[in-house]
Amino acid sequence: MKKADIDSILKENQSLKKRNQELENLLQREPGPVPVSQEQIYRSLLHLCPASLAVTSLDDGVIYEASDRFCLKSGFKREELIGRSTVEMGFWIVPDEGRKKFRELLLRDGQCLNQELLYRKRNGEVITGLTSAVLIEVENRRYTIVLIMDITDQKRAQEALTREQVFMRSIIDGFPGIFCIIDEQARYILWNKNYEEVTGFSDEEIRTMTVLDLPPRVGSKSHGGRNTVCVRTWGVFP
Repeated sequence: MKKADIDSILKENQSLKKRNQELENLLQREPGPVPVSQEQIYRSLLHLCPASLAVTSLDDGVIYEASDRFCLKSGFKREELIGRSTVEMGFWIVPDEGRKKFRELLLRDGQCLNQELLYRKRNGEVITGLTSAVLIEVENRRYTIVLIMDITDQKRAQEALTREQVFMRSIIDGFPGIFCIIDEQARYILWNKNYEEVTGFSDEEIRTMTVLDLPPRVGSKSHGGRNTVCVRTWGVFP
């Protein structure tokens, strides 16, 4: 990762810590009348919210309000967003499909929780947003309050881990002998297909076993000319 990227992340973290502290100070106030207007509270919440928050029209997707975080993540200024629709701003990757799914969930349940949806930023970058929203009605008009958490980095890390696991599995299953990895309690961590074939135990069974659960005839000698290799987390033994 480049130094500029690291500096940007550190700066963003400092900003979030400051906002969280301001929010904590607000919550720690003594109960009683709050000497501020509802407008001030409303604006403060939009400023402090660590997720991207927006208020939109359900029917046409027009944006009525957007939090500081929403502007930062989307790449648009607040004045560029207000009064324009999410389709017009190009947020949906496939407008007819993405917005239709989102709208159907709200109409059916009145809310949608933790839906992974794809969005496009101003610079064209596609991100994965963990999206929650609630449907409200004001003066016979339907609006949605939308909260989006950017989980793009987490998704990429998860996908990279999955690829690594698939790659490792393909290598281990390619070993000519039987192979397993165990922990200090002799519980199985990883094993290859040959191990299942030779021991006669299924993948589900091995997950609940230890090496000591194997019958005496299994695990100490070579089987059918194939060598046994068992790797402990603190060493190797034949």
